[in-house]
Amino acid sequence: MKGKIVLALGGGGARGLAHIGVLKALNERRIRIKAITGTSMGTVVGAMYCSGKSPEEIQTLLETYVRKRRPGVLGVSRLMHRRARTPLGVLARNFRQRLLVNIGVSRISLFSLKSLVRLIDAVIPDVRIQDLPLPFAAVSTDLLTGRDVVLDAGDLRTAVLASINIAGFFPPVPWDGKLLVDAGITQMVPVLSAAERFGRPVWAVDVSQALEPMTGKENLVDLTYRYASITQCALRDLHLAQADRILVPEVGDLEWFAFQRLEEAVESGYQAAMADLEG
Repeated sequence: MKGKIVLALGGGGARGLAHIGVLKALNERRIRIKAITGTSMGTVVGAMYCSGKSPEEIQTLLETYVRKRRPGVLGVSRLMHRRARTPLGVLARNFRQRLLVNIGVSRISLFSLKSLVRLIDAVIPDVRIQDLPLPFAAVSTDLLTGRDVVLDAGDLRTAVLASINIAGFFPPVPWDGKLLVDAGITQMVPVLSAAERFGRPVWAVDVSQALEPMTGKENLVDLTYRYASITQCALRDLHLAQADRILVPEVGDLEWFAFQRLEEAVESGYQAAMADLEG
């Protein structure tokens, strides 16, 4: 194809590893990328690629890290003894079990940022965003104003940290008078931020999950978190509607914390992109 594309890589925890496969397919088909914007795990993969690493190098680095840190890649393995499909589901489940009631009045998060910093230091270079070989932006949300913040300059590692720390799980990251957290609640796939910063066409890669079906046994806590999930899904769909092309890897059954299934996720992204490009 003529011209270059802008990629908007969405969040989804371990499902975001599918972005690596998408990048492999785009490279094979000689689709030129002029910039990448990421949310959450899309930020991690996007930052690595924009720093000059090939998809194969990204996969090797993350495989090495996952193998070393298994099973608690993000330090949340203690919450996974009974699985929940999304981070919001984990919080709802643990409120039901009263595991968060006592600590909720005295702490702002379940975990410190140490596990995230450990991951970032292992795979993200210590450079400024504006010095990257390929333009890049990380999307985060400011808790003080409720507005999304697009980080396209400054320390790359801090920007990635600000884009992947899920509110409630990890404390917010201070940045220029703001308190930044994962933007997945408002920009699961950052199409509009990508278009505003870098122009079009924007190709979106969506690795999120559909809204979970109701069981009929939900209580007040479950329904409160479902409201948030409905908002998240509705905003995701609005953003995707603004994309020039949408790639959707088949990773819906992949748990958000299942980083050990990296190879499967990468292959799903590769197959989805190749099928779309050949269609």
